[in-house]
Amino acid sequence: MLGDQIILARQEAVAKNRDIEVRLLFLTNEPFPGWKAVQLGIVGEDGTILPVGRVQKLSENILISSNALLSPLLTADASRAGTTNFGSLGSCAWRGFRIRANGSLDGSVISTSNNFLTVIAGRDSAKNPPENFYAVRVNPVTGRVTHLRP
Repeated sequence: MLGDQIILARQEAVAKNRDIEVRLLFLTNEPFPGWKAVQLGIVGEDGTILPVGRVQKLSENILISSNALLSPLLTADASRAGTTNFGSLGSCAWRGFRIRANGSLDGSVISTSNNFLTVIAGRDSAKNPPENFYAVRVNPVTGRVTHLRP
């Protein structure tokens, strides 16, 4: 689901010729609180973010690792972070990155060392390294998404 949302964001950016922001949401009212949802938003001419579709949640016991070494894309751009009300989810912290109209990632993600997110089981959140994981990598130039599962 996470990779699919990033692919959709790239498609929307290219089709609409507008930047799309991918926001990762921190959900607290979950059995395993953490970075567990994604919201896409089109960047308006005035810089406001208009939602594209609905918030997509990861499965109940799955989350995006908050470890900066395992998910550097989560903190690639410190200016794209905040707290917003997401309807039924309430007020959630979010962090984001943008996909440009040409399909590439914005300037905050310019290398292959900070362009991935690692999805783990909630029970593994304190383990380093986690027992099992799934990495979603975004090519910063092409926006192409690849997956790694050992």
